[in-house]
Amino acid sequence: MGKKSGSYESLKKIEDDLNRFKPILENMGRNIERAFKGLKEDFYETTLTIGGSIIEDILKNTWKKEKIRGNPAKKTIEQLLQVIRNKIEIDKQVDDYFSDIQRVRNRGLHGGKVSFEDCLEFLRKLETVLDWYCKKYVGYHISQKEDESAQVTPIDKAIQNDGLEVENKPPKSTPQVEDKGTATIKIELLRLIKAFKSLQEKSKNIKLPNKAKDIQEKAQDQVQKFFKKGRNIVQGIIEKLEKGTRE
Repeated sequence: MGKKSGSYESLKKIEDDLNRFKPILENMGRNIERAFKGLKEDFYETTLTIGGSIIEDILKNTWKKEKIRGNPAKKTIEQLLQVIRNKIEIDKQVDDYFSDIQRVRNRGLHGGKVSFEDCLEFLRKLETVLDWYCKKYVGYHISQKEDESAQVTPIDKAIQNDGLEVENKPPKSTPQVEDKGTATIKIELLRLIKAFKSLQEKSKNIKLPNKAKDIQEKAQDQVQKFFKKGRNIVQGIIEKLEKGTRE
């Protein structure tokens, strides 16, 4: 995949930075370790799916914190952002990162090319967004954690006081996690998406005699449509599983 040792060193730093948010993420029912594992094993879709779900949770919680009218549960990330931007002032960098994260997620989950470095940047921006959310709504500024002079609320107490919610569920005392069966199914589906992509690339290199060129072009077009439809179906199943885990 062309990854260099420096990229893995960067990933280790990002892991350390994001793991400081683990109590917040576990309270949302999100397992950030799976995002790291997906990246290391070249299952970039896993990383992008989990990161996108975290952004969605942050936006829905922001909606509720700001007491915005309406139910955010069925809204897309784009719809959530559009409404929230009209209600509160978001730091420009954070606002840009919300959009960047969603753009990379959509590209990667719908057949576009996403590299290891793209995913690293995706996680870096996710860390900035999480820091903004914790500082504004949870009463805990992660970047101040090691500053002994900073006046911050311990993270466990911040979570308890904040009463974080995901969609319409009441506050939880224990993190919500996927059962092993659901996680296994999702991993296999992600592998299937990867197989679709591999077969799609290989199909482009099939050579036929010149006299069969027209047939080849028509066949290639049908093959590409088939693989695209297959990936979209599998991705739809994954998104339903993600949603079902949160309900």
